Amino acid sequence: MNSSSSILLYHIIIVHYVSFVLQTTVTSLQNIVNQKEETISRYQTLLEEAREEHSTAIQALRQEMNALEEELNKQTIAASSRVMIDKESSRPEQVRVLVEKYLCRIHELEDEMGQARDQIKQLTTQLNDCHKSLSAQHDNIKPPSQRSDKRVDYLLKEVAEAEEQSNDNSTDKDGKDDSDDDSETTESENAKDHDGKDLKRDYNKLADQLRDQNELIEKLNQTIADLKNNKGESVSRERLRSELERKKRRIEMLESKVEEDKVEISRLRHQLTSRPTRPEGVGSLKEEQLQKRIKALEEDLNEAHLREEKERESHRNKCAEEVERWQERKRWQNINDKLRNQVKTQSTQIETLKSCQQRFRDTITRLERERNTLDSKLKSVKGSIPAQNLIEDLEREVKQLKARNDFLKKTSEVASTSSLSEVIECQQRKIEALQIAQKGDSALTEEVERLQERKGQLQKANIRLEGENLKLKLELEKRRTMQLDSDGSPESDGSDRALSRDMSNKKSKRSYEDLEKAVTVLRKVVEKLQHENKKLKTSEPHHMREDKVYVEKLQMELQKAQESYMDSLDKISSLEAHLKVEKENYRMVQEQLLQKARLLTKCKILLERAAVREKALNEQVSDLQKLIPPESLQGTYHNTLH
Repeated sequence: MNSSSSILLYHIIIVHYVSFVLQTTVTSLQNIVNQKEETISRYQTLLEEAREEHSTAIQALRQEMNALEEELNKQTIAASSRVMIDKESSRPEQVRVLVEKYLCRIHELEDEMGQARDQIKQLTTQLNDCHKSLSAQHDNIKPPSQRSDKRVDYLLKEVAEAEEQSNDNSTDKDGKDDSDDDSETTESENAKDHDGKDLKRDYNKLADQLRDQNELIEKLNQTIADLKNNKGESVSRERLRSELERKKRRIEMLESKVEEDKVEISRLRHQLTSRPTRPEGVGSLKEEQLQKRIKALEEDLNEAHLREEKERESHRNKCAEEVERWQERKRWQNINDKLRNQVKTQSTQIETLKSCQQRFRDTITRLERERNTLDSKLKSVKGSIPAQNLIEDLEREVKQLKARNDFLKKTSEVASTSSLSEVIECQQRKIEALQIAQKGDSALTEEVERLQERKGQLQKANIRLEGENLKLKLELEKRRTMQLDSDGSPESDGSDRALSRDMSNKKSKRSYEDLEKAVTVLRKVVEKLQHENKKLKTSEPHHMREDKVYVEKLQMELQKAQESYMDSLDKISSLEAHLKVEKENYRMVQEQLLQKARLLTKCKILLERAAVREKALNEQVSDLQKLIPPESLQGTYHNTLH
């Protein structure tokens, strides 16, 4: 009876220890699940913040683009009005208009570059935050206690060995009892009292140990509940460390106690071998009860084995998932490094573009200064023309002819309007010829008239070119609006963008060719003027000195105007090339932003998958708790004690 009770107590101790280990594993799993839930909530907040920042940035960009479009429209309208008013102005004023247009375009490009920089900085900060949070999660998540699994295996092996030894001892005891029934009947009565006292003492010791273990289990459960209630991460980690150290010490104490119990069990077995047998009926009934109890305990142990195997499989699956997550984190880290390198290269390119822009600004200021000097010279030359009386008379005649022309227009719709306009032009030419005749020869007057005719032709060509320029501007604005609309659906309208870019490049090339043709025509005109001036100098060496000085001044001014015009054309071509480069950079930045948006969507999908996995883990933990409720184990323990 005493041996069976000791075996039962030993089995109960082992079962309670296994339940304690299982409870510790379950609590560790719950802690891991709580940590993962906190990380998931953190990632969700980060994603919401990133979405808000992205939406605000997009709204700001749209507002700025609308403002820039309005400014462009205003500037184009103002430029067109200026062109219509200043038809009779000189070439430096036209150069000034072109320079102002390109300045406006450069300012717009600067604003777009600043916006792209801000977006890149925001995305880099978001990627850094995600990387830090992922590394923190990887450091916090650790595998559950493997030592508990080893201890459970070790204890189960000890239980199996103890059962085999008890079976062997029971068989040996039965054989010895059958052989020594008659010889030890007298000794049994004397040894009963001594063995009963020893067994009671051992039973009391084991009961005290079990009570201590139950108290420890309750304390640990309370500490686990306190740790769950505590929200501070630093305090919870320190407490967990202290609790782990205490558990380790307590496990060592329990191992030493188990060894002592083994020694006592061996001693009790030795005593049982020397004890006399009891009647067969009572012993057989008790043995049957003990065998039933042993079978029930074996079934419990088998169930515990199955649960442990399931837990091991789940642990292996978790380890595999953690390895996959680690690989994903590595991949994301490599992608982040690549993006950082790209950002660095783009920042260097932006700095170089800034330096080029500053140089262009300096050249533009220099051109404006030269234009102002030329304007002042032209005004001084215009103010020093003599013979105002003749000019006034001729102007009166011109007015009279204009009035007559209007009267004829109203009265009849005959083709005399063209003749009157020619008469007016001839009169204007005569006025200018008379103005020049006061200074020089009649040959000069004829030459000046011819030059004025050419000037009228050039002005007409200039008006035609300005009309083409306005048409090109309107087409440019339409394409910009189409490009903004196509930015909303970049994947579907990629081919349309390519076609529109090809068309715009072709038209810009055509406009550039037209400008080159106009420049060549102007060069030929200037060369002819220079050649004719040389002829006039050689044919008439004895003209007045004032006329020579005036002609030389005009030649110098023409040369300067030609040089400034050529410089402005070169700068216009360089600015067009720079504008193309800026457009390509803007397109690259847009593509990078789209890639980053796709990466954010992928992160969101991964987080959703992690949340689904966490839910599955919570369900598994709840199933384990249902399979091994601690209250039922405590109830069985109290029933066995009573």
